[in-house]
Amino acid sequence: MEETTYLDAPGASVTSTRITIGNQTFATRNIGSVAVAEVPKPKWPILIGLVGAAMAAGALSGGFSATTVMGLAMVAGAAAVLFAPAKLRLKLNAGGGEIMALETTDRAVIDALHQAIVKAIAAR
Repeated sequence: MEETTYLDAPGASVTSTRITIGNQTFATRNIGSVAVAEVPKPKWPILIGLVGAAMAAGALSGGFSATTVMGLAMVAGAAAVLFAPAKLRLKLNAGGGEIMALETTDRAVIDALHQAIVKAIAAR
């Protein structure tokens, strides 16, 4: 049987016999299923943001100070974490268990890999 290529992109390729992502190579025959999962965002930035907002509000009532700057920095840092793009994980289920093959914020890359792997699994 001739090897069919389903995806050939920089850093990743999927054929009817092999899946290569970065420096990892998997045999298509060993993959039972593939899934994409969103990594849940942490809850701690909410607490940090609330503490920072309280610090900034309390310090502003007495005038602009280093405490105000620290509070605003805490709010900004918490917002950066909470509003950052969601991380996505591509998971392969093989005979040896679940393998996290890729983690990225690029949905287009994950979707292309997912679709190619599904086609490769279905074709075997």
